[in-house]
Amino acid sequence: MHYQFEVIHPFVDGNGRVGRLLITLFLAQRSLLPQPLLYLSAFFEKNRTDYYDLLMKVSTSGAWYDWIAFFLRGVRSQAVDAVRRTEKLLALQQVYRSKALASGRAASLMKLVDLLFLRPAISIRGAQEALGMTFRAAQLNIDRLVALGLLEEVTGRERYRIYMANEIARVAMEDLPDEP
Repeated sequence: MHYQFEVIHPFVDGNGRVGRLLITLFLAQRSLLPQPLLYLSAFFEKNRTDYYDLLMKVSTSGAWYDWIAFFLRGVRSQAVDAVRRTEKLLALQQVYRSKALASGRAASLMKLVDLLFLRPAISIRGAQEALGMTFRAAQLNIDRLVALGLLEEVTGRERYRIYMANEIARVAMEDLPDEP
């Protein structure tokens, strides 16, 4: 399906992104993925030359076996990456929760910690709305996480500040070494 989409190339721009997204959505629709969490773009970008060469070889010489083998290596690589990244994030979440619990604060602080693993960049207003608390309560909770070193204010502004959970963002975005 991905190959066919790339060959048809229906759009002026964005064919690659849409084609890669179709892979994940197709697998989820067929119940082969419980959630659309497979991100093949990273593998294809890392192996861009092979990706384009193998797509071309299917068109020019029918080299389906090579393309499918490459594609399946990508599925495996990204599935392993997702598991490893998830394990790192779950361990980090336990560290964050332990630090928040040790501070002796309310359950709302724990909810904010958990929210950071859904959105590592947050404003006071965003925390207020997501957690259904007052602006002041959201501000106090964010201030507590800043004091604990779990959040950092990143805008340098007095108003409309954004706070970042840098460790969470780093784990989510970092290049993990390939599995040995």
